[in-house]
Amino acid sequence: MSLNFSNKATLNKEVSSGILRSFESLIKVGNSIPSAIEVLVQVESGKVRRILEKVHQNITKNDLSIGQALEKEGIIKDTEVFIIDRSTSALEAVTSILSIRELSGNFEKTILSLFAFPILAVMVGLLIAYAAQPTFHDMVYSLVEQVRVTKGIDVSDQTELMWYLESRTTTLYTLIGYIGLVIMLLSLYFYYLKYKPEVVYKVFPLKAYDDVPYILMLIYNLQKVGLDQVRVFNILKESSPKVGWIRLFDGLEKEARLGKHIHIIFEKYNFPKDVILVLKSAEVSKTFWDNMKTLITYVQDTNSGKHKSLKSIFGGFTTVSGFLIILYFVSGLFMAMFSLQNLSMAMM
Repeated sequence: MSLNFSNKATLNKEVSSGILRSFESLIKVGNSIPSAIEVLVQVESGKVRRILEKVHQNITKNDLSIGQALEKEGIIKDTEVFIIDRSTSALEAVTSILSIRELSGNFEKTILSLFAFPILAVMVGLLIAYAAQPTFHDMVYSLVEQVRVTKGIDVSDQTELMWYLESRTTTLYTLIGYIGLVIMLLSLYFYYLKYKPEVVYKVFPLKAYDDVPYILMLIYNLQKVGLDQVRVFNILKESSPKVGWIRLFDGLEKEARLGKHIHIIFEKYNFPKDVILVLKSAEVSKTFWDNMKTLITYVQDTNSGKHKSLKSIFGGFTTVSGFLIILYFVSGLFMAMFSLQNLSMAMM
């Protein structure tokens, strides 16, 4: 039992999604999931093969359902078991699970691609300045003292270094403070994203567009296998992929039990206004479930468009700002070199 738990815990998203993509390809050429597993056992090796062998054994000998066997070895999540076991189409089930997994993380990837360079440029610049400060500072002020002693001229007022070369302590504290600030902001973001995502959705609406299709796809995939609304929301509440969504699914379950419109809960959770309007319209016209797939596509397309707009607006700016930051630190080193050259000439 401990071995199975270890496999489940260490099977990362890339590996499990890779196995599901192999299932998808084999199903398209006429295999069922069990036969796809048998094929992959023959062609895979190492850890993946051992996992698939256990899945096959759990299905054929331990009488577990396909979904339960896959979930036991960490290939799918507990929220995905119903999709596999209750779906009338294995291909549609696997494709739906892969679609859900591809709907998360776009916001973070976009922000990282835009702002990682300038953020790292500051950090690298401060590190270089911290390493170079003793050499440049000592050389410059040593020559200033020599000029004063040999020539009787005090040029200290005319010799200035950039602040990060003047004091190593100041540079170190600035570096520590900067790294601490970055870590603190990241920690706050991921804390609220995990426990109070509605706060993140309000501050960063683009993140809401990133997560809304994921949430709606989870709901839609469980509903289309024949579960009623209350059961769908109860399952998602009990096995939510994110802690912060538990309150969302709990609210949806309560509203569904009372027969009320659930778009109110989405609104409280700071879903985008256009999404709320579409959800409200669909509920009023009683086409909520019929239009769910179209709504998911709409949000995905809107999300993609907003990401492209963000990149087009900030893409060039962040690249230029990164190079300007590097230039700022490099210019300080060159200024120190020019000071050394001028002081050397003054000694002649």
